Amino acid sequence: MRSETLKAKNIELLPGANLIDEIWEARPSLPQEPVFILDDKYTGETVKSKYERIAEKLDGADMMVVATLDDIAWLTNMRGNDIEYNPLFFSYLIFHNKKEGADYKVDLFISKIKVATPEVA
Repeated sequence: MRSETLKAKNIELLPGANLIDEIWEARPSLPQEPVFILDDKYTGETVKSKYERIAEKLDGADMMVVATLDDIAWLTNMRGNDIEYNPLFFSYLIFHNKKEGADYKVDLFISKIKVATPEVA
């Protein structure tokens, strides 16, 4: 379905190597410390409530791509330790403006190691 939609809009996805990885010598590894979930009493709002408010503002858009780390942390009520002195974690997120059952679909792109804890999984 997605590939048909992309083709109709003359968009082609080309898988390939990350060119930065190919030229950056001695690149430091990314942090792998697990993320953690903040209780609603600290965040002031449930994740579901945030999803509902965002869906109301999307004005008919099918999805929203979120790349800012603080926005992802806020939207998911999750925190991490990937950046010194900031409770953020490296990730990307796609919010789909359609419900699957009672919940909205959200794709969180994050290292599997970071979410492999019973609390998050």
